[in-house]
Amino acid sequence: MRLAELLSEEARYHYQLAYEREQRSTRVLHVPQVRLLKDEAISTYELVESRFPQSPLIPQVLFNIGHEHRELGNFDEMRAAYTKLVDNFPDTPLRANALLVLGDYYFDRNELTEAQKYYEEIVKAPLQPVTGLGHYKLAWVWVNNGECGPALTNFEAAIEKSNAWEARMKALREQAAETPLLVQQATAAGEGAASQEIDVRREALVDLAYCYSRLRKPSDSIAFYQKMAYNRATYVAALSKLANRYRTMDQFTGAMLTTRELLRLGPASIDRLDDARTLYTSIKRLKDYREVGQDGELIASALVRYYNRLNVKPDERKRMIDEFEVYLRDLATTSQERAGQNRKKSADPTQLARIYEAYLSTFPEAKERANMLLNDADVLASAGRDLEAGLAALEASDLIEDDNERRDALYDAVVHFQTSLEKASNQGRYERVTARASLRRAGATLLAYQLADDKERRVKFAIAQAVYDEGQYVEAIDKLTAVAYEFPQSKEADAAIRLALDSYNTINDYDGLMYASRRFMDGSSPASPELKGDIKRILAATEQRKLDELSLKAAGDEGGDIGVLIAFAEKNQGSDLGERALINAFVASRAVGDSENMYKLADSLAKNYPKSDQLPGIFTSLAQTAVARFDYDLAVQFLKQAADVNPSQKVQLLVAAGELNEQLGNVKKAESLFDDAIKGSSGQGQIEAVAKLAALTERVSSGKETLKALKGFESGRA
Repeated sequence: MRLAELLSEEARYHYQLAYEREQRSTRVLHVPQVRLLKDEAISTYELVESRFPQSPLIPQVLFNIGHEHRELGNFDEMRAAYTKLVDNFPDTPLRANALLVLGDYYFDRNELTEAQKYYEEIVKAPLQPVTGLGHYKLAWVWVNNGECGPALTNFEAAIEKSNAWEARMKALREQAAETPLLVQQATAAGEGAASQEIDVRREALVDLAYCYSRLRKPSDSIAFYQKMAYNRATYVAALSKLANRYRTMDQFTGAMLTTRELLRLGPASIDRLDDARTLYTSIKRLKDYREVGQDGELIASALVRYYNRLNVKPDERKRMIDEFEVYLRDLATTSQERAGQNRKKSADPTQLARIYEAYLSTFPEAKERANMLLNDADVLASAGRDLEAGLAALEASDLIEDDNERRDALYDAVVHFQTSLEKASNQGRYERVTARASLRRAGATLLAYQLADDKERRVKFAIAQAVYDEGQYVEAIDKLTAVAYEFPQSKEADAAIRLALDSYNTINDYDGLMYASRRFMDGSSPASPELKGDIKRILAATEQRKLDELSLKAAGDEGGDIGVLIAFAEKNQGSDLGERALINAFVASRAVGDSENMYKLADSLAKNYPKSDQLPGIFTSLAQTAVARFDYDLAVQFLKQAADVNPSQKVQLLVAAGELNEQLGNVKKAESLFDDAIKGSSGQGQIEAVAKLAALTERVSSGKETLKALKGFESGRA
């Protein structure tokens, strides 16, 4: 047996040498040694068969004899050997291989009925290495008979049975450490058969395309092929065959689905360009633009990958660029138009933005780039991506030569940037900075053109607002104020005024804020009446904050600087703010014991604010200070002044002044003050004043003089 195998192997070497010597020629080679050695091998196999008829090697002997006759072209002898093997040894694993060879023999002769019988015997037997191949061969019999139903069933069975055998072998290999002989026997069952040199799972999936396209729904094709393919290469090869079939049939749904997958997964080649063309045609014929964004990206990717190959000639590159630029531009503009009309199967803004971005990144030097950028800006704005929309419009403006069109593009850019900044809460710092800088650039360029009033107003306000948003508050105040006065009584004017006032507040410029507030409240103010009411409240609050700040500064830890309050009062003389400033300065002076300054401030208050309701308290405080300094005459003077400006407390103040004079021994002056208190009062206050006068006269005069002094103040008048 071994000798026969060696003879056969030597014959194979002789043939290979002749093949190489003839430089791998495919013509029929005449090599006498091959025939002699094969004949000798056959004779040796037959000797084994005749001398050892009961040997377990006999099935292998018969299979090898048939194989040698097949290679020599002795087909009758081949059939005899394989038939004998099939009939006499039903349990040998080689029986299936013999049936396969016999089936192939009749299939090649177009005797399909005979071939079918042999293949069916293979598939009816228990699972073995060639079961899947048997189904595959049987499927082709049905294809040649024009019956796609059973053909498709057998193609699927070929894949499933091959997967089942592979799973069995994997399980056996996992047990190899314990039962290596089992694996060796199972593997040996498939060895030596030429039919096992093909990948049944791959070939079956590729070849079923014809029948699948006739019997199954195109919409199910991707899911089916994904399920049946065992690796990516098989999946791509099978889809390529199916896509070609759909192209031939003008089945555009199937063509669209399959070419999408091929463009995603297939290797870069000229075939992908055909797939891209098919995808474009299918979209146009089906008018289905729902996934136009990702479709555009796939088409662009196919072009770029092939374009970058080193073996592509320059003229071919140019031709491809021209061709595919038209495809993508047509898909983008058509899908945008249909979306605007709310047509069926139209794209949403996100898909539209994706295809425009694919076009713009793929064709940076296209003649239509400016128009495509403007279209992209529209769809980006619809998708809520205003910053990107503004950048697209701004880039387009740099490419447009017509002044009117360029002006419109710049205005659109400003609007998009402004809208983006209004949504700043959804953006990061980089996006906000980019939007502001781009807005200022676009706005500055735009203002060089003649604009309608409403557009000019909006642009100038947008620029000023961008400066404000950047934190450049001093510059923002100038620009915002200019906008307000240039476009008075407008929505932008009110907004500009508010931002200008907020800028003053942000930089803690209270003087500027007060000045601006008063300016915006005067007769020539550009502010609306409603806004003036708000400004009035802002001014009041600012004045109070400014006064509080100065008061704190004046108080200080060791007295501070009262001069700032006095200067502030002089600056705001005649106003409530000036009055409050003087009062706070007085309080600060009293806190540090600066009597001289207190006297001056009180005099200034009385002179500039004679109707101030704080004067009584101030004069009273001065009187107390004078008493503390033993300056009684001055204290009496202040008490009289307090009484003059405080009618409700006049009696008490005059009485207090009288008592002070009484204590100083100024009886006449005390009596005069008590008398004034009595004459200027009534009721209980008058009674108290009379009592004070009576006590004084009784102490310093006789009874007769006392009665004389009190004459006229009898109970009826009191």
